[in-house]
Amino acid sequence: MRKTILAFAALAAGLSAGPCAIAADDGRQLMVVLDVSGSMWGQIDGVTKIEIARQAFGDLSTGWARDGVAAGLVAYGHRRKGDCSDIEVMSKPSRTSADAIPGVVNRLTPKGKTPLSDAVRKAADVLKFTENAATVVLLSDGRETCNADPCAVGAELERLGVDFTAHVIGFDITDPDDKAQLQCLAENTGGRYLDASDAASLNEAFADVAASEPEGPKPTEIEIVLAPSEGVSRPSEVTFSATNLATGETRDLGTLSGANQILQAMPVTLSDDEWRITAEGIGRGSIEITPVAGERYEIPYDVGRTRFALLTEGPFVAGELAEIRIDVRDPMPPNQTWRLVWAKEGGEVVKRSFLSAKPVGVYADEWGIPDEPGRYRLRITGENLDDIYMDAPIEIVSEKAALPTVRIALDTPARYGEAITLWLDGSAEEPMPEARYRIVPRGGADRYEIESAELEGEFTSILATMDTGSYDVILVADPYGDRTEMARLPIEIEPQELAIVAAEPLVASDPDGLRLNGPVRAGDRLVFVDESGQEAAQMTLETADGFGVPAALEPGAYRLKLDRDGAITLDVGTIDLMPPNASQIGEDGAAPARGENRSDYRCDAPDPCRYFDAETGLAWTLPPDWQAETPYRYTTAGGAEAEHPTLVMAKRADGPNAFGVTLNMRQRAADLGPCTEVPAGTLCHDETNDPDDLADFAMIRAGLEGGVIGNEPMSQAQIDALLARTAGKVQ
Repeated sequence: MRKTILAFAALAAGLSAGPCAIAADDGRQLMVVLDVSGSMWGQIDGVTKIEIARQAFGDLSTGWARDGVAAGLVAYGHRRKGDCSDIEVMSKPSRTSADAIPGVVNRLTPKGKTPLSDAVRKAADVLKFTENAATVVLLSDGRETCNADPCAVGAELERLGVDFTAHVIGFDITDPDDKAQLQCLAENTGGRYLDASDAASLNEAFADVAASEPEGPKPTEIEIVLAPSEGVSRPSEVTFSATNLATGETRDLGTLSGANQILQAMPVTLSDDEWRITAEGIGRGSIEITPVAGERYEIPYDVGRTRFALLTEGPFVAGELAEIRIDVRDPMPPNQTWRLVWAKEGGEVVKRSFLSAKPVGVYADEWGIPDEPGRYRLRITGENLDDIYMDAPIEIVSEKAALPTVRIALDTPARYGEAITLWLDGSAEEPMPEARYRIVPRGGADRYEIESAELEGEFTSILATMDTGSYDVILVADPYGDRTEMARLPIEIEPQELAIVAAEPLVASDPDGLRLNGPVRAGDRLVFVDESGQEAAQMTLETADGFGVPAALEPGAYRLKLDRDGAITLDVGTIDLMPPNASQIGEDGAAPARGENRSDYRCDAPDPCRYFDAETGLAWTLPPDWQAETPYRYTTAGGAEAEHPTLVMAKRADGPNAFGVTLNMRQRAADLGPCTEVPAGTLCHDETNDPDDLADFAMIRAGLEGGVIGNEPMSQAQIDALLARTAGKVQ
């Protein structure tokens, strides 16, 4: 067993040392995808495969740390049983992650399924494979079990990636079909499939992985330095990056910040390819070079010109403080001087204040208003007052009508299609002439309104008909026709979550077969649209819980829409309405859809029993002491027969030891136990950890996978051969 671990560790040496290394110095990063599905409890030389992996990662990380490999880890199947989304990025590629990876692997416990295709895709996304050269090494002991095609995924990643490669280590793979899946994934990305069944083959496989990695370009040490344009204030922080013009690979070179560092030279190491060096912060600059060792390269840099827009329209009261809102549309370099300047129409400057540098967005602050009424220009300038960045007309008046101080509040989330109920604090008894709410895009003035409503006392309701996103609710009063802003509240319009929930099966005679998973409003109409797109029926809702379909509605499939106030229409889902006599389909003791009498199949023999149903064409195997109901096919609401037959099987035991298996059960909930796909459809079993139950399930699954020979059931010899070939597939 120790030889196996050392062989696995050879991968680290092969991938992180020597001329074929995947090391951080050549810009290539490595992601290991680790299979932690239930089958990793299997053993090699008396030791579980997961234990071999845990110990081997300790040796791997030592090599990574020594050689500066940027390695990361994706694991799957370690948190939940039967969950194809159980994929987790445990560690992103980093030179400092090597010490942590063994501890992470030691905490992983095999449990679930094998979504290896999506796991490889996740690893490729982490590596930004569409932008950078990327390598993934998949270690798996089984086939894809989550309805994905590894061949297709490999071809897609190869097509979209800059330089994507997936090497695959088949860990103790014995089934030819399983091996073919993994081989196809590797071959479609230009990678290698490595078949490892013992210590010797592991050593050879890992050596092949190292040999498959191309020799990287030669590293070259240079210096880069920022060169701001003449007359432009330098930024407070700049980040440098390099893009390989041949491969498209992009890497971060580092960040300089602060007045003492911003103009210092930064040493970097690049290959002797052609590169574009980019500097970004408040402003941008770039240069294309082919690095020459020891040279210093200056990156030309232009901060650009900041743009502003005045959001507060005025007028302002002379001699008072007023909040002024400004839209900052471009970054404000913090090393530059900014002034807010009041100038008369003739150009005379009467008041000026300093501005602090702010991020892009709304800049709101209080400033003193000049003492003399009149018409002015409100400007933003640099140190030189003639260098003007904003220039807007403003009127200053001697006084304005006293308006109350109010605050807008929203107690519940704002969702598309639902009422936004706003309330005011401090306004109930004070006059507000011609006051109304306006909803505008975030940071906008009220002239950009999307929706509005008159103020209705303390509480006002507005139907959210705008798209999801960021908005401001503004309360304005209009005493002199100047639409004075009194209060503003930022809100987020969230997506609508309302959806229909239907009984299964749903029949017209069920008075409580439908419900909505959220509240309804007075006047809401539920519209039933048939498969041709025509409105088949409608009903006015009084409650979200417990209502039936219109009595005149024919069986079939329908799309449901909710019409609210005639202003918006919400898609709330689909239903499949069954005939009235379908209410018992799938329940114990109910008559099958075809109307035949049910009879039980019972296996009382000491060996497995093989059965064949001529009407459905289904052949299946029952373990000893199991029974099954007669197979049948569902009939849909439209009268179509299901493609695959339904079969219910159970171990003949009551109480806590009961265990059942179903094939194509319509009403089966996903949380009752895991399911798997077989040629005859979807095969599910009750949740269990009992090895005997799992062995019985493996036998049933193998029998269903075998099907029939011609029109006859399989012979016992054929059954035995099939069971021997498929043994050990259950995870």
